[in-house]
Amino acid sequence: MIGFAIAGIDIALWDIKGKALGVPVYELLGGRCRDYVEAFTNPAYLNRSQTVADDELIQQVEASDPEATAELAQRIQDKGFKYFRIGLPAQGDGLDPRLSVRQCIRQFRAVCDKVGDDLELMVDLHTRLSPDEAIWFCREVEPLNMYAVEDPIRSEHMQGYGRIRAQTTVPIAAGEQWANKWEFREPFEKEWIDFARIDICIAGGISEAKKIAAMAEPHFIKTLMHNPLGAICTAASLHIDIACDNAGPQEVLFSPDILPEVMQCDFQLEDGTRLTIPTAPGIGVTFDAEAAEDYPAEMTEPPHYHRPDGTYTNY
Repeated sequence: MIGFAIAGIDIALWDIKGKALGVPVYELLGGRCRDYVEAFTNPAYLNRSQTVADDELIQQVEASDPEATAELAQRIQDKGFKYFRIGLPAQGDGLDPRLSVRQCIRQFRAVCDKVGDDLELMVDLHTRLSPDEAIWFCREVEPLNMYAVEDPIRSEHMQGYGRIRAQTTVPIAAGEQWANKWEFREPFEKEWIDFARIDICIAGGISEAKKIAAMAEPHFIKTLMHNPLGAICTAASLHIDIACDNAGPQEVLFSPDILPEVMQCDFQLEDGTRLTIPTAPGIGVTFDAEAAEDYPAEMTEPPHYHRPDGTYTNY
């Protein structure tokens, strides 16, 4: 939890410094090294934006329907999207890992049959598998040329990635729950992973994220910044992406203009496929505290999945 608190303070201080000096934060991190940042999302965002899919199709995909998943992939391809990402399916409030693996494999095979290899395929396994289940999944999807398999095993068992790496060639992304550079150190040094899923709001903010990205670079490991939050997290992550040569595409679940009366962003999500480069001082977000009072925070609870025999399993 300390990482969360440090992140909030750190991001605010970088914003203040950028505004005091009249430059975007990425200029303070070494300067811009790209003209835009590619973005990826998941079916839930496509559902909210109502630009690609309707509620019924999204529900069918989340229910692991291979035909519906292939149809969604076709629509995404036709819209000009580069990345196609789904999650490991659950069964309501239950999660049978072996059944979920079989269902997910069928979904991706259907996608490849429908659209060929023109989409970069991604899956978020969300730390729900054991190492042996993860190895099984990865080896089954090896022929599909996946772009990334995200967080297959529990974040606490990072040594398990050594076992996975020894038995599969699928690109592995991990780290969305790791809180600092020390937790990324061994997976980088032993090259167990291919993408660092840094969450800038968990791993200590911009200062720590820049160090983690630098540690990854000499191992040819790209960043794949985790971002399930709103404009502040997107903006802070974006400055790391802009300043780091080894940055991969940026996760964006909520468009920067989701609450324009509360947060005005000096960057845009163009066509859902790329983030533009901000030029305003600081992180590029103006926050209206008074307007935010009309949107009080609400506590939410993540799913509590259980196995068929009633025992609880990881979210």
